[in-house]
Amino acid sequence: MIRHCEIENFRGILKANWSPKPGINGLIGPGDSGKSTLIDAVELVLTNNRTGRGAITDADFYNLDVSKPIQITLTIGDLPESLLNLENYALYFRGWDKENKIILPEPAEGVETVLSLRLVVGSDLEPHTRLYSERASE
Repeated sequence: MIRHCEIENFRGILKANWSPKPGINGLIGPGDSGKSTLIDAVELVLTNNRTGRGAITDADFYNLDVSKPIQITLTIGDLPESLLNLENYALYFRGWDKENKIILPEPAEGVETVLSLRLVVGSDLEPHTRLYSERASE
């Protein structure tokens, strides 16, 4: 389950944060307000479809500015036991405070343990998706 989505420099979105509610979410708004861009951002992170419609071009950068990377981070919760493996993922575990819609740098009592996937695309147009946490980045 997606708990939080952060988007930077992707198409018409300079910066956006979205925390879907549990269950089915509907995106409503006028044309060209970013609904499809948000869905495409999620798809880019979660799939390996980088050809055809999923290929990234300079037109995918905010204001066509390839000097500022596209960065999309999805934080995922309701993790299966296989992803709660301390040996493999402990450095990447973060906490999700659903009441305040805040991602914590580490899991804590009373918050959900989550993992974040981050896609970064630089001027070379090559997408790189990795697990992300502040602790692992240090």
